[in-house]
Amino acid sequence: MSVAYLTADGRAEPYIRAVEGVKPEPAIVRISHVDLIEMHRDRRMYEWQTKVRLPRAPG
Repeated sequence: MSVAYLTADGRAEPYIRAVEGVKPEPAIVRISHVDLIEMHRDRRMYEWQTKVRLPRAPG
């Protein structure tokens, strides 16, 4: 999975066209844990620190 954003006004069409032709294949993902993070942007870039790591429940 990929996530993106823009911070300026502009046309969405070039980005829509870029992903319209993508034909992703199904994927199986094994998740062993989830991290809860604290995120901030103090120095003109995103920074984060893991606060808690939660293991996946058995089953």
